[in-house]
Amino acid sequence: MPDDALIDVRDLIARYSAAEHVSRADAYFASMPDNPLLLRKPFFGLRDTQANMHGVAEILSRLQLFPGAVVLDFGAGTGWLSKALAYIDCRPIAMDVSAAALAIGRRAFEADPVATGLSVDWRSFDGITIPLDDDSVDRIVCFDSFHHVADQAATLKEFYRVLRDGGRVVFHEPGPDHSKAAQSQYEMRHHDVIENDIVLETIWQSAEPLGFSGLRIAPATPVTAGLTLDSYNRIRTGKATPEDTAAVLETIVAGAANLRIFSLDKGEQVFDSRHGEGLAGEFKIWLTSVGPDTLQGRAKVTNTGHVRWRASGNEAGCVSLGVKLRGANAGSDYGRVKLSGTAIDPGQTVEIAFTLPTPPALPAELVFDLVAEFVTWFETKGSTPVIVPVTPPPETKPPGLLGRLFGRS
Repeated sequence: MPDDALIDVRDLIARYSAAEHVSRADAYFASMPDNPLLLRKPFFGLRDTQANMHGVAEILSRLQLFPGAVVLDFGAGTGWLSKALAYIDCRPIAMDVSAAALAIGRRAFEADPVATGLSVDWRSFDGITIPLDDDSVDRIVCFDSFHHVADQAATLKEFYRVLRDGGRVVFHEPGPDHSKAAQSQYEMRHHDVIENDIVLETIWQSAEPLGFSGLRIAPATPVTAGLTLDSYNRIRTGKATPEDTAAVLETIVAGAANLRIFSLDKGEQVFDSRHGEGLAGEFKIWLTSVGPDTLQGRAKVTNTGHVRWRASGNEAGCVSLGVKLRGANAGSDYGRVKLSGTAIDPGQTVEIAFTLPTPPALPAELVFDLVAEFVTWFETKGSTPVIVPVTPPPETKPPGLLGRLFGRS
């Protein structure tokens, strides 16, 4: 083939087996193990950094994450996005066909003092079968990786298999003419790596029969329209002129020429107390007895929000009554009162009895508030805490002489 001939990505894909494509991708990373650019991502070069940071913001808004979410970072490369997901309390799985890329990323992650105590699950992919169980991940993200896939339809089938019901795949990819771009032609000519096109209609033809629903496209680009103040105010107030609308649309069309941000859902999206939004509750507290070591009480709690509360426990989003101690002996977290061993739906009320340690110094005040573990206290969402005073039990006078003789005090 002449050096200036346009490479057809379909010919490149057909030229090698899946194992050979894996080998070439691995060789690509193995050839530059000490390249600092690999470890700076997403921060390298002004233009790339702008595009990367815009992309991260867009995919995070569409992933709808929650603490403890299992996220498959498919085509993770050196795992820069997986590290970011670990920083925000997710459980990332960094998966790539290149063992060399994963090794570079793993060494950098383990040497990062900011990542101490965090974890990333590093997994190799053979180009065919994702090495995960069925229904085992909450989210999948493909950040500039799906266009390196040889068989997009087969990979979508694997995505559907490993996603849980209510799961979502979010893609940040180039457009339908990506393979013809100069940089893509260079990579394919010199490294034999796949630089495929992303055609949404073709992807949807493969995704819909699998059961995926709602291919949603974000008309977002790293470059936004620069508007005059008058134009901005007309758009903001619903009084845009045709010229105002054209300025915005032209920017979207130009910016989206080689960018596709989109998502696929498996089943209906279900939001609960792990997500932090829609949380509200009302409750009453009664103390029934105060002893030297423990106090007993009752609580009546109603879910007045519009999302389900997860059963009380120690995992992210589990809802309990949290207790804090006010005053000289105040602590940030005095105890927990479990509400239910099952989920609590909007509008549902539960009544429970509880036991707590008696505060070390009386009188004292206990502050009760609902808490979604590792997510938020309900007060930050507008609910009102309940302050309960705890006073010493009444003293009983010792009986006098006549009382001891006749059984009276």
